[in-house]
Amino acid sequence: YVIYVNGDITGDVTATQKADVKVTIEGNGKTFNGALTIDGQSKRYETAGLTIKNFKFTSDSATPDAYINLGNGTSGTRYTNNVTVSGCTFDYTGTGDKVAIKSYTGGDWNLKVEGCTANASMHSLLQVTNVEKGLTITTCKVYSKNGINLNNTPYLTMSGCEFDTTGYCVRLGVNGSTNSGNFTITGNTLKSANDDGDAVIILRGDMSGATVDLQDTTLVGTPDVTGSAIITK
Repeated sequence: YVIYVNGDITGDVTATQKADVKVTIEGNGKTFNGALTIDGQSKRYETAGLTIKNFKFTSDSATPDAYINLGNGTSGTRYTNNVTVSGCTFDYTGTGDKVAIKSYTGGDWNLKVEGCTANASMHSLLQVTNVEKGLTITTCKVYSKNGINLNNTPYLTMSGCEFDTTGYCVRLGVNGSTNSGNFTITGNTLKSANDDGDAVIILRGDMSGATVDLQDTTLVGTPDVTGSAIITK
């Protein structure tokens, strides 16, 4: 199913996933002044899918605190499946922080972010608790305060991106925990001003079970990779 949007949207919207239903919402460059919450129904709907394309997200309100929300923080809305965000731009005109894409309770499968831009008014492109498998980020431009923060997420493939942030570009792991995973970062330019003690790449906690594969990636700024992760270049 494809839904074509022919006018601007104002207000918050919830999209509820169902088995065997895959939907594309084509924004046609229209403005979305509000937030979209994706309700995974706390089900493992592997045959569900939602693609959000070509919207200009903007708002002067900080409620909720992300434009695209994987669940709303309650266990009944977790476990989103096969969500793709493509060709969207994110701006914020209010006070406080606004994230482009955020998950709350974890357990999401197959999140793709492609060809998106987070402008300088944003807090970050991505804040996730645990995308359990299948996190892919490609050809994104990130000029926001921070880039992506993955917490317990054990997997990342990122390529063709340009980050120019004041804080961290990529932050992996959880403080006080032993973290594992495979993170492949290929063909990117990652630049951080290292404000407030941040770094271009931060590995948190004990990363002894993690492999970070940096290939053809330019790092501008000081990294914080003093943990025990296996880092290959």
